[in-house]
Amino acid sequence: MSEELHEETHADDRGAGRRTRLRSGTASLARMQRAIERRTWVTTILVIALGAAVGANLRYGLSIWAARQWGTTFPYGTLLINVLGSFAIGVVMVLLTTRLAVSDLWRLLI
Repeated sequence: MSEELHEETHADDRGAGRRTRLRSGTASLARMQRAIERRTWVTTILVIALGAAVGANLRYGLSIWAARQWGTTFPYGTLLINVLGSFAIGVVMVLLTTRLAVSDLWRLLI
């Protein structure tokens, strides 16, 4: 009887060890998933920031050019930027959604 109790105790210990390994494996997997999500979130924010910085500088440069070309009595730069920008966004979005296969990061950048 004592041997049977001893074997059951060892069997319970082995089961507890497996459960501990499973729990630590699950926790490790959860940590990895959070790290991947965090990295994806940071990458998304950086790509959007890069696109915004490039766009802002292009707007600024175009508005300066328009002011030199046509003067500052009317905001020609703003008009030009809005018309050309709307057209360009329309063309690019049609291409990206119907003709070209690009990743989500490129879509966010553009």
